[in-house]
Amino acid sequence: MTMEEPRPRKKRGRPSTSPDGDGDDRKRGRPRVDKQDESAADRRRTQIRMAQRAYRQRKESTLEELRKRVSELTKTIEVMNNTFNVCSDRLYASSLTQDQMLDLNEVATKFEQLVGEARNPGDHGPSTPSPRHEAFRCCVG
Repeated sequence: MTMEEPRPRKKRGRPSTSPDGDGDDRKRGRPRVDKQDESAADRRRTQIRMAQRAYRQRKESTLEELRKRVSELTKTIEVMNNTFNVCSDRLYASSLTQDQMLDLNEVATKFEQLVGEARNPGDHGPSTPSPRHEAFRCCVG
């Protein structure tokens, strides 16, 4: 060969990693994001969505249970109130001493305050006694 003739250059190839020789060669530049990584992010988003849904469902079921409990307790208070009123009316009609009547009136007033607080939990102001207990107070006191 003479110096004027350029030699043809050989391209160096990478040896194939697969035994049959037709494997994918790595390309130059930034490696591509694998589909596996994208699906991992999607799986994480799905996991977060499912956790949020479960939290909302637990919160709603807890609220529903608490509403039912409040309803049951309110009914119980109403039954207690009616029972107490029947009992106190019977006692007022019977022959009680003045001290016993005052004690009954005091208990009735306190019971009405408690029932009033149960009906209006945010209202903690002074409650007014019922008209029938007020009429009794005028007669006794």
